[in-house]
Amino acid sequence: MKSIVYHDKRKITPLKSRYEITSNIQYKAHWPRILSGFILILFVLNGCASRTIHSDTAVQQSDKKNPNAVELFVEGTTHEATGNYSAALLSFQEALIYDSTSANLLFSIAKSYLRLGKEESAMHTLRRCVSLDPDQLEAHELLARIYATQGWWSLVEKKYLYILSRDSTYTDAYYNLALFYMRQNDREKAVHMYQQVLKVQEYPDPQIFLGLGELYLDLGQFDQAEAMYDRLIEYDPQEGFGYYGRGLAQESIGDTVRATFSYRQALQFGPDLLEARERLGRLYQIQEQWQDALDLFKQGIVQDSTEINNWLEMAIVYRRQDDSTSAAEFYPQIIDRFPNRWEARLDYGRFLLDEQNYDKAYPQFKQVANLDTNNAWGWMFAGISLVHLDSIDQSIPYLEQSLRLTPNDPLGNYYLGTVYMQQEIWRKAKPLLQHALKFRPTWISALNALATVCDGMHEYAESDSLYERAIELDPGNNLLLNNFGYSLSVRGVRLDDALDMAKRALEQQPENGAYLDTVGWIYFQLGDYPKAVEHIQRALVIRPEHVEVMGHLGEVYGKMGQTEEAARVLNHALTLEPDNPEIQQLLENLEAK
Repeated sequence: MKSIVYHDKRKITPLKSRYEITSNIQYKAHWPRILSGFILILFVLNGCASRTIHSDTAVQQSDKKNPNAVELFVEGTTHEATGNYSAALLSFQEALIYDSTSANLLFSIAKSYLRLGKEESAMHTLRRCVSLDPDQLEAHELLARIYATQGWWSLVEKKYLYILSRDSTYTDAYYNLALFYMRQNDREKAVHMYQQVLKVQEYPDPQIFLGLGELYLDLGQFDQAEAMYDRLIEYDPQEGFGYYGRGLAQESIGDTVRATFSYRQALQFGPDLLEARERLGRLYQIQEQWQDALDLFKQGIVQDSTEINNWLEMAIVYRRQDDSTSAAEFYPQIIDRFPNRWEARLDYGRFLLDEQNYDKAYPQFKQVANLDTNNAWGWMFAGISLVHLDSIDQSIPYLEQSLRLTPNDPLGNYYLGTVYMQQEIWRKAKPLLQHALKFRPTWISALNALATVCDGMHEYAESDSLYERAIELDPGNNLLLNNFGYSLSVRGVRLDDALDMAKRALEQQPENGAYLDTVGWIYFQLGDYPKAVEHIQRALVIRPEHVEVMGHLGEVYGKMGQTEEAARVLNHALTLEPDNPEIQQLLENLEAK
């Protein structure tokens, strides 16, 4: 008999959230606060270039040949200063009548257009401006920013490189090119741009050390990263971000002792640095310093009881130290305190899943989906809970919705595939399981399920290949050994191999009814009816109401000529499943003898 499981032996923790404990270094998940204060908001137009053209300078640079142009230009800058950009634009445009070749006037007109939301008009005006004065670098930069809003990235790069070719000290161009290269995932070039800023600025903005530090972390250049954070600390010894970044670099090379000290310093100078608190807490947990971890997050709660992450991290500490009782008591407290937040319900539901408490897990996940209809985890885990509660039909809408939100999630594809497999809707099950394996090609449970589906579709060459591949990955997996053995026995092929695999599975679980039935059925196929009866009878003792096992026993009795025993077993099976076509056929065959 083929046996089915829904997931690997390990607990269900397929989707990493910020609340899970991991020894892997994941910088970006812990960097948002640093980036939020980082340098410039690039490629966003605030109505003017980052370098301000002061009106008095512009007046000095404007042509003085025509006093009308100068007077109208001053009038326009006055309107501009009061925020009356429409009036400013009219004044600048009138001034242009008297001086049509003034690049400064065109630049002021372009800025007014931008402030009025007329980006295309600004772009055309700026092009006229730089054609008249190629050294009007602020105009080139505004053009670069407009190109960025259009997604014309090659023109963006070209513009900034042009600016630097005319002025190698133009730091905003280095900054913007650095972020442009980061957007292109060319971190080496981004590093080069930031290094150029350090060369041209006598007193560089300390924030640049944050950017370089992060880039070095991403590039795996941890010594250079640590050096950048050390320089930031030199500029400001009480800057928590510097200690936090240094801790990341130290943790990356496995120096957890120094990293622990750096994170403590980060919290000393920046007690609201949640990322540093989480990192330090996780180091404590890796070292099994459970009380230190609990105290750390308790301090965070005392400091700011409205920050849910400290509460969630405390619950995780309880789970990590296998204190299920405290975790079970603590999660409802978090939910009561934050009734409109889905995070605690999701974590609590996953805790309940690990505890195999599916009837309590399901309402938590359902509420996650209610609080955030776009939360794929809520839909998916609600469906998984229903699968484990044997509510197969009810699980389908939840699993389907989760895949509409995250179509490439392997766990969602796997579970929906196994649901369709249970319903023997093979053609729906197969692509889902194949998709799951695309992302996790060595997933044993998915390989087993897909092999079962191929069996059902009579695609035996593919099913055999899948079983063999899975057994090669996990030679002692009793479920695979049983299922492959049973598949071969049903077809009556490679029976010696089938018996060997089924026996190996049974040795691991001698009281498994499905495995006993498989061994008995193979003996039946080999013609050894006494051994077949022995094993199938034992299977029926363990699974007394299983119709498929009854059918096997009835068929063996029939072959042995024990028609009365066969009829008794088969009739009893029919009382349990009156419409079972296989049992009905066996009875008809028996009566025809």
